[in-house]
Amino acid sequence: MRYTGANSLLGLATGRFDGHAHVFLSSLPMATHRRYTPTYDAKPETYFSLLRCHSLDGALLVQPSFLGSDNSYLLRVLAHDFGDQSLVLRAVVVLDPGDPIDGARLKEWDALGVVGVRLNVFGNERCFRYADWQNVLGAVEKRGWHIELHCAGDFLPTILPQLTAKHAKVVIDHLGRVGDGRKGKGLRSILSQPRDHIWIKVSALYRNDPEAVQRDDLKRSEPLCRLYAEYFGHDRLVWGSDWPFTQHEQTVTFEDALALTL
Repeated sequence: MRYTGANSLLGLATGRFDGHAHVFLSSLPMATHRRYTPTYDAKPETYFSLLRCHSLDGALLVQPSFLGSDNSYLLRVLAHDFGDQSLVLRAVVVLDPGDPIDGARLKEWDALGVVGVRLNVFGNERCFRYADWQNVLGAVEKRGWHIELHCAGDFLPTILPQLTAKHAKVVIDHLGRVGDGRKGKGLRSILSQPRDHIWIKVSALYRNDPEAVQRDDLKRSEPLCRLYAEYFGHDRLVWGSDWPFTQHEQTVTFEDALALTL
């Protein structure tokens, strides 16, 4: 796998990992304000079979937006013994800006395998104020977790510098959602950040470029991936399948996603 950024986020020197995937049940309590409601289950057992089938060693599981900040199912997956110790799992949780800082809880989550917190402000970027998040993000920074930012590319110039100024590990979701990069503003913001603070997720081409079809338009992402690799290095690019490809389940396969690593 040519993109090895997942290794440093998981804290593992070797291995092949999926850096962005979700597991959930449709029966779980859903967030009140959500863009999507799944009608099917994305079971861990199904996903783990895909990992083994494609000779992957583990994954970074990300709390999906429609479950909000109720991370209980994700934490149960981390804690559950699935009878296969060969797969390495780590997780990215979602917190709310007003959450009380509970050091014991964060320590417990750390022991389970939580390595990051997702700051998903997509669709609500104009409401973002770092001051609202300062206490929560400061607490996870002390644990050495990364901050995963999901926002529209046009808002990166406003939001991203606030994070890189305060945090050592900032992970940008889905190629930055900058499209092909030619519009410039979001891409310029990413390339102006300190190299040693940034990781880029090479995942979900269909979210970065809505006009693209994962397999047929794969080459559309190549210039952008090449630019990121030249600037940040392959060890800062994180391949992610984005399984189970929510809202694109009928048009994308795991094999399509794997093609992004070739």
